[in-house]
Amino acid sequence: MPDDAINVKRENTGDESGLDANSDASPQDLRGELDDDNTNSPESDSVKFHLPKQFPLQRSIRTKLSSVGLYELEKSKDSIINKYVERAKEIVTAYIGTVLEENAEKLMDHVITRKEFEEERHNMYRKDPNIEKIRKHMQKIRDISLKSAIFTQALDSVKSKVIEANEPEFSPESLDSFRNYKRTLLPDLLEQNLEHLQGQNNQDASLQRQAYQKYKDFEKYIFVTINPEQPIPFSDDDDDISGTDDELAVEGGKVSLLCPISHYLIETPVMSRRCGHTYDKASVLNYLKNSAECPVCPKALSYTDLVKDPVMLQRLTCYKRDKKIFKERNIKEKEIEDKL
Repeated sequence: MPDDAINVKRENTGDESGLDANSDASPQDLRGELDDDNTNSPESDSVKFHLPKQFPLQRSIRTKLSSVGLYELEKSKDSIINKYVERAKEIVTAYIGTVLEENAEKLMDHVITRKEFEEERHNMYRKDPNIEKIRKHMQKIRDISLKSAIFTQALDSVKSKVIEANEPEFSPESLDSFRNYKRTLLPDLLEQNLEHLQGQNNQDASLQRQAYQKYKDFEKYIFVTINPEQPIPFSDDDDDISGTDDELAVEGGKVSLLCPISHYLIETPVMSRRCGHTYDKASVLNYLKNSAECPVCPKALSYTDLVKDPVMLQRLTCYKRDKKIFKERNIKEKEIEDKL
């Protein structure tokens, strides 16, 4: 007997219909199908109901489904990832500081030369095995974030289609109309949406850019923690930031850590969203009282254009760390600006 058949036992009441004499239902109301081909079988005294393979969702279920906040779950995931990234930054900062102190000790004891010290610093970004381990963990997080974003978007699309679907209400009276009722099953619909979004992402790479930005920001953090005065060798527009050591060759000199307004070391870095120039917060706020133009370029500048500059903040933190390491060991640097 088919899995979707339901047997109803006949009562021996003498009624030719085979139904309970006290029942208000009729054979037509039950919409059953008698199995005339098996009248001699043990099941010949049963009425079989072949239920539809699929049923529409009840209104109550659709209401509950509409209240499910998929993007709230995505935000919760992002919060967890952000905590992990911040912890990874703390580990990277502590580790790099320890390595630089160890190399500074060797430099002080004349075990290595100043040139070798800088070469060790340069190679740390790409060749240090411990930093590489952390980088691989971040790459896994990047890939998980991308897959999660695609899945959430696909699931949200399925959710909308299910809620907005114009399906008739299911009832005993409409049972016949549902015998051949077919719609795409939810797992199949989700798979179709995933395939569509993955193909779409390969074309415009919008979700990929969002997922990869956090990874690129972490790479920037590693680089400036090791090299606080060196230009970052890649930009946000670069798809591949796994450059070789040759690509890390510095061109154009060091990055200035001085405020272009006060010409003193920046204390609290803020950046213009319009042009990307960085200033000391106190200096630029005072400057904007009498000007509406960037002090470096002719682009307009206002209070609302100013945002925090986390990269410059890390540069300044690590610059002061290096100064302290050398000062504590009485190591003279080749070039030290008096104002710094």
